[in-house]
Amino acid sequence: MKLYDGKTFLATILVGGAGLVYSFLRWRRGDGFALCWVILFAILILRGLWISFTEEGARQYKENNENGKRARQALFGKWGGLAPYGMLILFGIAAALMLLFPHHLWIGMIVLFAAATYQLWLNHVVDEEMRRQAWQQTQNALDAQPTRQDPAAHPDAAALPQEHPIENKKD
Repeated sequence: MKLYDGKTFLATILVGGAGLVYSFLRWRRGDGFALCWVILFAILILRGLWISFTEEGARQYKENNENGKRARQALFGKWGGLAPYGMLILFGIAAALMLLFPHHLWIGMIVLFAAATYQLWLNHVVDEEMRRQAWQQTQNALDAQPTRQDPAAHPDAAALPQEHPIENKKD
C-alpha cells in the first residue's frame, strides 16, 4: 500500500480518530446526539484515507486545493491567502468577547453567527469563481480548436480539393 498524502493521513488519524473515539464514548454514556458525530467522523476518516492511499484521491484533492487558491487569489488579491482563516479569527474574537463579557454572552454569539455566515459566504463565492474559471478554460480550449468548416485548418488541407467537385462540374 502506497501513501500518497502523508499530511492528510496524519490529520485523519489524529483528529478523525480522536473525534471518533470521543464521540463514541459520549454515545455509549447515553448522549444520543453523539451518534451523529460518530457518523460524521467515520465519513471524514474514510474520505481522508481515500485521499491518503489512492492516487486519484490525492490528485483530486491537490487539484481542488490549487483551484481554490487561484480562485481566492483572483477574488481577494494579496489577501487571498488570509481569507480561509477568517472564520478562525472570528471564533477567537468571539471567545475573547465571551471571556471578557460573561454576562453578555449574546455579543459573542453574534460574532459566532457572523463567523459561520462568513464561512458559508466564502465557500459560495470561491465555488462560483472556481466554476467561472473552469468555464473560461473550457471556452479558451474550444476557441483554440480549429473549426470543421475551415478547410485550411484541416491537417490534410493540401490534399483536399479546393473546389467542390459536384457544384463546379460543367455539363
